[in-house]
Amino acid sequence: MYKVATSLSQGGEETDAIENPLGFRFFHWDFEDNHLVVNGEKINIKGTNRHQEYPWLGDAIPKWMHKMDMEDIALGLGHNFIRLTHYPNDKYLYELTDSLGIITVEEVPNIKNIDFDEDIQRQNVIEMIRRDRNHPSIFFWSMGNETSDAADSKWAWEEDTTRILHLRKGEEGGDFITHTHKNLEMESMLRVVMRGWFGTDDSPASINPSPENGQHCSSETWEHQMARVEGGSIRGLMGKNAITWLYADHGADREYLNCPLQHFNAKGLVDLYRQPKYIYHLTRANYTDKPMIYVHPHFWRSKYVGTRQNIMVDSNCDEVSLFVNDQLIETKKPSKDGFFTLEFNDVTITSDGVLKAIGSKNGQQYPYEVRMPAKPHRIVATSAQSRLPADRSGIAIIKADILDAHDVPVFDATNTLHWEIAGPGSLVGPKVYESDINKLESKTGTGYGVVPVCNVVRTSNVAGELMVIVSSPGLISDTILIESVKPADDQRYIEEVALDNDARAMVKKDTTMNYVPLVEVEIVPIRENHPIVGADFNSYRNAIDQFIKSRNRWFNQDAYGYQVLLDVLAKKMVSMQGELIADDYNFIINQYNQYYELEKQINRGTGATEEDKVEVLKPYAKSIIEQSAPVDVEREKLRIRNMHF
Repeated sequence: MYKVATSLSQGGEETDAIENPLGFRFFHWDFEDNHLVVNGEKINIKGTNRHQEYPWLGDAIPKWMHKMDMEDIALGLGHNFIRLTHYPNDKYLYELTDSLGIITVEEVPNIKNIDFDEDIQRQNVIEMIRRDRNHPSIFFWSMGNETSDAADSKWAWEEDTTRILHLRKGEEGGDFITHTHKNLEMESMLRVVMRGWFGTDDSPASINPSPENGQHCSSETWEHQMARVEGGSIRGLMGKNAITWLYADHGADREYLNCPLQHFNAKGLVDLYRQPKYIYHLTRANYTDKPMIYVHPHFWRSKYVGTRQNIMVDSNCDEVSLFVNDQLIETKKPSKDGFFTLEFNDVTITSDGVLKAIGSKNGQQYPYEVRMPAKPHRIVATSAQSRLPADRSGIAIIKADILDAHDVPVFDATNTLHWEIAGPGSLVGPKVYESDINKLESKTGTGYGVVPVCNVVRTSNVAGELMVIVSSPGLISDTILIESVKPADDQRYIEEVALDNDARAMVKKDTTMNYVPLVEVEIVPIRENHPIVGADFNSYRNAIDQFIKSRNRWFNQDAYGYQVLLDVLAKKMVSMQGELIADDYNFIINQYNQYYELEKQINRGTGATEEDKVEVLKPYAKSIIEQSAPVDVEREKLRIRNMHF
């Protein structure tokens, strides 16, 4: 990597200067066997996706959080490829992908069955490319994801002919798209997993924690197993040109069967708070060269004492020996064909035992030890941030763990945690964390399943010492101190006048608010993707008609808008070759349900003739169902009530 310095001068005095990155690489896509070739070498893609968010902060996160994630992705997990979804990210991300050597996909912000404004789409493409075209890590410009109205690739081609123009499962991308999901699936190995559902005994008893469908919530063990089976997860196989969806759990407008929380996409290698799942360690074993070893600990608990269990170990070492109380159980050799995973069968679980695996590589030994935890005894709070600026921008992550009386981590602890802060700062997250581990599709929660878990604190504009206390009934609490320091005043830039703290108050959530849906569900959403069998528009239309009727017994099949809905879905099935994606279907159905409120209103004694009704409904159907335009349902219902026929 190099830097190109450019400056402007007038009268011998520098008036402006900028530095841009410069890197030399030659790449192309080999369409014969669908591989990326970089500097003449065929690349096995080891990729992931990432949303730029963190709990309680949303997208407005500090640069150090981006760096924390990206270094973990590149160095901790060994990824060489990333799609920063589904929009141009903070430009600092592309500085990081340059410096870390991660091949990058940058994507314009469009999605779903929405009729986007052409001028805005064109502006988005131009601004994205002009802002980031000097980053050598960017190999792909993506014109969209799962959209019926992708950006026109002509706009990208006019700006930059040196990158690969990609479109994932979209329509209307123009004539310059050369690369799609058929060449490289940007979202693979999808599986909803709750961290803390280690094995079959850790999830609610009423569900199946080993579902075939990756859109149904499952255990960490099941995900770990299915990632090593061709077709075991939704698309892809560990180590085979795979781009995992995704690095970290995140909030999303999705509802997954048996997931503890609604509107929560739990498909990450790590959870919301960046705590690893079993799949994280499988990825490390397969993608990194630095010696690593990890023992799945969930059978080493008191409830399994006296039983014989199979112990799983992930390691990229040359060989691994497993011991119980220093007694050798067996020595095995990890291999690429075995996904660098070893299974030690029929290990007796003992209450006073220490489970230890020792990996050997290049003459060095790498031990990993699991001790059986007793009852939770005390909390330990830690933070990597000890000194923050006192300018309201200072952010620290506080991690809480729980240990037993012998300082052994109680890795399955679910104790309710209380967070308090004293000093010139505030908690960004809630004051109380209750575990979501036994919830099923709850509308509320924190994403906390088992410890460790994190909260976030923010500084004010007053310097001083922040004291954060984490407690739980029956446990010894812990306190952590963070210094908030007035920023240096020798900075050479324009800054806003500091806000006065007098009469400044926190905005509080109205807990009395009772959300009442404005739209009744005429057609219900679906929880998983479905194949729809058809050969052309008409056959797909008939098939989707039967699909809807089989799942909705009482809806109005004679509604004017229903025929429009069938046309929209049939067109989608033609473009997707019969792959009905739950996200897409539910988005369109939600638009239809909003529209149908208006059709019901016009049928309620307005005195309109059938011809009048169609004239009123036609533009609504086109706008809301076909073009997915937003609508104020209550305002439009009032407008209809005031119509005179």
